[in-house]
Amino acid sequence: MKSVFIHAEDASQFNRKGYLRKKLLDSNQINQAKKLYSQFFPEGTKNFYSSTFVDDLTLKKEISTQLTAVFLPSINKYFENYKLLGAQFLIKNPGESAKMPFHQDWSVVNENEFRSLTVWVGLDELTEKNGAIKVIPYTQEFSRSFRGPGNFDNLSELQNYLENAAQTLIMEAGEAFIFDHSLIHGSGINQSEAPRVAIAL
Repeated sequence: MKSVFIHAEDASQFNRKGYLRKKLLDSNQINQAKKLYSQFFPEGTKNFYSSTFVDDLTLKKEISTQLTAVFLPSINKYFENYKLLGAQFLIKNPGESAKMPFHQDWSVVNENEFRSLTVWVGLDELTEKNGAIKVIPYTQEFSRSFRGPGNFDNLSELQNYLENAAQTLIMEAGEAFIFDHSLIHGSGINQSEAPRVAIAL
């Protein structure tokens, strides 16, 4: 299968573990993204919120376009021959309601022929306290079947087991978690007093 990674070592790690980490955005890019968040969501958000939830299609596209512009200078250092599907804010606000159970993301492509992935970047340091990403390495082959709404239920009886098997990714601001959409991952409760804002491509 053709790789979208420019560097062979990145492709090897991604194919083996289902993800890789890479310092991606510098302080200027992080500040650009934070300003965009304040611009588009001046009153903040509630619970777990994605900018894909925005009802106004024109506004949703504008958010994606501007975030993509922040990403692209760094993305093109590591990726080639890819199809870009869009960018979004992902906000985990404090409280139980924003906990993300372990899951595989919805299918985007026929995974028997292609791969889809997300480049996920926190705009602040990710810690246990503010709900860092938790990942189960090597689980990208767990299921390549079609996944859509309700796929959380497929793993509902395994949540405690997965919690014990998970690795927590403590990450710097601007560091990317690049993962196969079939990789099992989740995140805990944001127990800090501030929203945990991330952007994803």
